Amino acid sequence: MTLLAALAVGIFCYFLTGALTGRTPRVASWRRPRPAVNAQQLWLTQAGVLLTPWQFWFMSFLLGGLAFVATWLVTRTPLIALVPAIVVALLPRAFYSQRRATRLHAVQEAWPDGLRDLVASIAAGRSLTQALVSLSSSGPAPLRVAFGRFPALSRMLGTGGALEVVKEELADPTAVRTDP
Repeated sequence: MTLLAALAVGIFCYFLTGALTGRTPRVASWRRPRPAVNAQQLWLTQAGVLLTPWQFWFMSFLLGGLAFVATWLVTRTPLIALVPAIVVALLPRAFYSQRRATRLHAVQEAWPDGLRDLVASIAAGRSLTQALVSLSSSGPAPLRVAFGRFPALSRMLGTGGALEVVKEELADPTAVRTDP
């Protein structure tokens, strides 16, 4: 009981010192910030899939279930039907994983041309926002797709916020830097 009382007095002194010095502890800052889009939805967006994670996994499970039933009807052995069902259920994930890697690689390969377009637009007197909007409509094809939502996002979130969203969708931490 004495230990509990000492702990309570210590916590009280900590908060009192913080209040007197103007540096009160913030409990909310101890938590890790939650991203605006969860990792599965981001993965699907990068792969070009217009589904929610729940829809994607439901369709994969449904395909696996259909393969299980078809194989079970042919072999009459559920254990043998399980292996093809798992393989068929994982095929969409494998297909879109390859598609995602291809898309991200194409964007990475298109960056030099996109940067030349940006530099030329800014040298011609456009602002950064105007240059990025131009890139989304007339830049290299992979960057047009990657920056396709930028004009609408920049009107809603501003240039910095829109660049953060594009950076997350590209999954390249060095792709877009918004730090001053």
